[in-house]
Amino acid sequence: MAWKGTRMTLTTGNDQGSGVRGQGSEKKLYPVPCTLYPVRGVTLVEVLLAVVILSVGLVGVLRAYAASIGALEISREMVTTVGLLKEKMADVEQAMIEQGGVSAGSSSGQFEGEFEGYNWAWEATTGAQDGLCELDLTVFPPGESDGSRQISLVTYAQNRNYKQE
Repeated sequence: MAWKGTRMTLTTGNDQGSGVRGQGSEKKLYPVPCTLYPVRGVTLVEVLLAVVILSVGLVGVLRAYAASIGALEISREMVTTVGLLKEKMADVEQAMIEQGGVSAGSSSGQFEGEFEGYNWAWEATTGAQDGLCELDLTVFPPGESDGSRQISLVTYAQNRNYKQE
């Protein structure tokens, strides 16, 4: 047996053609897919479906990435704000030590240098405790208008104007 060209005919070694009725020694065959090694291909629909699925997944990943970048910027700003609050509180405490306490009043200002957009404010009020002032120190991040990300620290300090009776 041997295959000839593209006509798909099978020539048998039998010259008398006993196995084929009325067709001589050639028999017409139709191609049958081999079940051991099936021919596999990817259709355009399958490729488009895969691209749609990948793009939907990629959009989700990119949104999560953008959200994490935003959260990272906010947390960095908050860490800076807390550091500036500690620095300003150390300055206020040093001034209280030098002046022998704090009196009721308030003050505000801006940080300088690389922290130029950050603002601070403190307010000292006489409280229910004799001889003490309540000191409220607040630091505002740049562009903060509604007070949602400001950080405040409340402590008590000696009232330098208090006269013991």
